[in-house]
Amino acid sequence: MFNISEIYWKDRNPSNLSLSSSQTVVNNIEWSDCYTIQIPIYVAFSTLLTSEGRQFIFKSSRGDVRIFIPAKFSCSVDQRMVRFIFIPPQCQAEIKTLLGAFHRVFFGITKGYKGKLKTVGVGYKGELYKDQLIRMVLGYSHPVYYPLYNTVGLRLSRKKNRLNLSGSNPSVINQTIADLYSFKQPDVYKGKGVRYRGFKLRKKEGKKKK
Repeated sequence: MFNISEIYWKDRNPSNLSLSSSQTVVNNIEWSDCYTIQIPIYVAFSTLLTSEGRQFIFKSSRGDVRIFIPAKFSCSVDQRMVRFIFIPPQCQAEIKTLLGAFHRVFFGITKGYKGKLKTVGVGYKGELYKDQLIRMVLGYSHPVYYPLYNTVGLRLSRKKNRLNLSGSNPSVINQTIADLYSFKQPDVYKGKGVRYRGFKLRKKEGKKKK
């Protein structure tokens, strides 16, 4: 696994990321200053080639994660080595985005991503109502239901007021946490509602009696 902060475009190469400059013909166009990046992959994956580009499907026990590589990068796969070509500096921002996507995938399918929430308030809680369906009690006249993505795991505390979500895709985890948080954002005076664990809430001071 590589660190994206260690990538420098001409001066330095990470030990496990091959970065070379050459003259290459791609899509019948001769590029005099092309860069080739090679990324080693040590997990199970498959590819799907389309006219718009190549899609990588990484498989793990935590769930499948997909990455799409546009056709302009001329992506190729040689055994467990992914190789694609680009022209700096026009594609420098996009290539960093792609490298970050690979980094997040490798981290997600090996260690996984986690999200933590807690409910504050009398009777506020969450529970797994049915298979991949959360039932939230948040002080409304009716409970709130939310379907979980099939790759998201949920663990609850004994009092069901602390929710621990885990999965391999950071986008899905972050979106799930944001959706649950939006159901009952914390009150700025008393702090009641759904809160991010580890996040300090600044409460407003109420009106003082004279």
